[in-house]
Amino acid sequence: MATAPEVRVTDLSGNPVSGVSVTFAVTGGGGNITGGAATTDGLGHATLGSWTLGTTAGSNTLTATSAGLAGSPVTFTATGTAGAPDHLSFTVQPSTTQAFAPITPAVEVAVLDAFGNLVTGTPVDVTISLGNNPSGFAFLDSPTTLTRTTVNGVASFGDLNIDTPDVAYTLVATPNIGITAATSIAFDITP
Repeated sequence: MATAPEVRVTDLSGNPVSGVSVTFAVTGGGGNITGGAATTDGLGHATLGSWTLGTTAGSNTLTATSAGLAGSPVTFTATGTAGAPDHLSFTVQPSTTQAFAPITPAVEVAVLDAFGNLVTGTPVDVTISLGNNPSGFAFLDSPTTLTRTTVNGVASFGDLNIDTPDVAYTLVATPNIGITAATSIAFDITP
């Protein structure tokens, strides 16, 4: 966090109280702190050294506690967002399907940051192709297109089909930007 969390301890009349021990602790979202044990200064302020949010996008919480004081603990909340696009990942893998039939459920590929958080703000064109093609003769097809643009970080391919029965096919999802492609798990095509 750019600004370290801080609490102020006062007496019943609102006057600052110095020398009070305050303990800061991460209570949600992961992350870490420095200077978690602080003592109030002459103005009644106790300041955390630093707070680094966790790697998972979403809510992060921190508490400041001082035993026996009204209003303790105080909870701070910050929201972590996904980082820059880093790689693709199959979030719905292809499954065993008959030749020429649409692979169901629809194959889905997501854009993730380096920590595995879904990146929703950057549209990416994702192209699906055959990875492992056991016979060497199979053809991957779609009545629409094999390239889809992500919507809210996900590209969905609901009409993919393969024409040749065989075992251990894989699909490869390739992005149109400089991030890492993804390979699906192996799946079979039946007669």
